This record gives sequence, C-alpha cells and structure tokens, in this order.
Amino acid sequence: TLLLIIMQHITFQQKNTIITNFQKLKLSYDNNVHKKVCGIPRSYMNDSNDIYCLIPKGSKFYVWFTSIEDKRVCVFINSFLQKKNVFIYPIQFDKHLSLNTVLYGTLHYLKESAGNNKIFTIEDMLMYKGYDLRTQTEQYRISSIISLLGNDLPDNMQHKSNIKISPCHMSFSYDELLQNYNNGHFY
Repeated sequence: TLLLIIMQHITFQQKNTIITNFQKLKLSYDNNVHKKVCGIPRSYMNDSNDIYCLIPKGSKFYVWFTSIEDKRVCVFINSFLQKKNVFIYPIQFDKHLSLNTVLYGTLHYLKESAGNNKIFTIEDMLMYKGYDLRTQTEQYRISSIISLLGNDLPDNMQHKSNIKISPCHMSFSYDELLQNYNNGHFY
C-alpha cells in the first residue's frame, strides 16, 4: 500500500512506474509564449519586466503532486531521470493539486539551523492543477506559485513539514538582489 511506500524505500519497479507515468506528461519546453493577464498587481511590475532570481546550489528535482493507488502523494523526481532518484514525501495539500501539479527547482539544506533543514526552492511551475503553464508568461507562473504556497499547502511552513517548499528569491533589481544576498538576507 501507499503507506508502506512512504515508510520504506521505493522498489525499482515502483520507481520505473512513477517515472513512466511522469514522462507521459511530456514535459518539454517550447518557446511559444502567449500573453495572459497576470495575477501580480501592476504596481509591482516595472517597465522592463526583468525578474532576477537567486537559485541555490543543490540537486535539481521535479516535484509532482499526483495520485497513486487513489492516494494523494507528493513525488520528488531527480531531474536526471536516468538516476531514478525518486521518493514520495508525505505532505498535506489541496486535493486539486493531485490533478497534476509539477514544480521544478532545487533541493538543498540549511547549514545554520538545527534539526531537519531541507528546503525545496521553486524555480518554475510547469503545471498547476492539470493546467499546462509552460506557455504562460513568467509573471503568470509566479502568481500561480504564490497561489500554491498561500492556498494549497497549509502546513508547508509549519513544523509539521520536514521539507519546506519556497519560491526562489526574486527582484526586479539585480543590484538589490545582490546586495541582499551579500548582507545575508537569504538562506
């Protein structure tokens, strides 16, 4: 059962099944960008619309919210699918995320804090509740990430979650982002 999968290592056959089903989503990037109304208030946007992101060092993963054996699960899949580094992570989330929500980002660790200090930093959102976001604007995908973190992952930043899911640090100003990093304002 799924509970056993969460508590124990996933078998080679289970990993292959998860990867096969994940590959059916056909997650390939295309260059067609369609203009959509953005959920970020216009007051936050600047004329150039350049967004600078601070990406941490760590292992690249996809995070896939889906269903296995009629159970909602959060699956971490190494971005190098040949490695078959796959694990199921127990986390509470809105049931609509399991209609196929896919994130891409970095799994890394905090050195300063005590206890469990794993963080998954979102770099991109590829699908949200079954909707393909790869052809949407960057601003639209950012607003979807904000919605995910604010509405769909209730215990994400509480002590109940061992892996915290957070967006990467962003700014419209490269100099501001660099200054904040140099001042230690980031993890």
